[in-house]
Amino acid sequence: MIFILDNGEVYSNHALYFVDAPEDFGVWFNDVYRPWLDGTEYRPLMIVATAPAVERRERVPYNPRPVDKFDLSIEDDPMKEFSTMSVVDFLTKIVVQESDGRPRPRYRVEIENVQENLDPRPEVALLLANIKAALPELEKLRGDCRARADEDVPYRLLHLSNKVYGAQYHTTEIVTRLRAMAPVPGRFDDYIEEIIADGTGKRWELSHNQDWTKHTRPIVEAYFWARYLLDMAIRFAHEYDRPPALLDYGWAALLTVYRLR
Repeated sequence: MIFILDNGEVYSNHALYFVDAPEDFGVWFNDVYRPWLDGTEYRPLMIVATAPAVERRERVPYNPRPVDKFDLSIEDDPMKEFSTMSVVDFLTKIVVQESDGRPRPRYRVEIENVQENLDPRPEVALLLANIKAALPELEKLRGDCRARADEDVPYRLLHLSNKVYGAQYHTTEIVTRLRAMAPVPGRFDDYIEEIIADGTGKRWELSHNQDWTKHTRPIVEAYFWARYLLDMAIRFAHEYDRPPALLDYGWAALLTVYRLR
């Protein structure tokens, strides 16, 4: 269940938290945690709604009323899927840890997981398992990139060599493998999809030389992003036995790519 909590602040300090927690979290929060605070917070956290899941919605372009005879057109970027937090992460990072020197009451899931620093979500565990299972292939991909592309790709861009277009082969190979590891099939970050689409499927034409970086920078950017994600997947396949609740930045990036954060 997704619990939506309001931090009670105003203007730029206002925030909503979308917390993925068992159903009994609401009872603990309202009947145990809130009385423990006993009014010590000026604007306390409040559960304002619950939902079985978080839906993905997109904003559409709109035009505001003319201001001083200027017709302003605003194009909003599509709204990203709301970021949800595991209840363990939320309790550790957001909820007050002590009051008047008293440690706050522990919640059941926290007792089970926080001391071990574990993410309780099964889809996150499945992601790590998928990465570990694919590790030999991932390491082979990285070896190929180190031998044939890591030094060569940026050089080819600087040297105005159409061999830079060859980076697309490595990018496509890596991203195909990354998509296959998704714990929820087909779920992949829109920004990464856009970067990969802009940097693959390109064929060199003589006219590209007249506007070189316009055509080649997206290719190199897509390659660098693919390499970064490949390196992070390999790193955490080696470092993690189970997925943690307190995140390294690289692991957080992977969770974001698979829309788990």
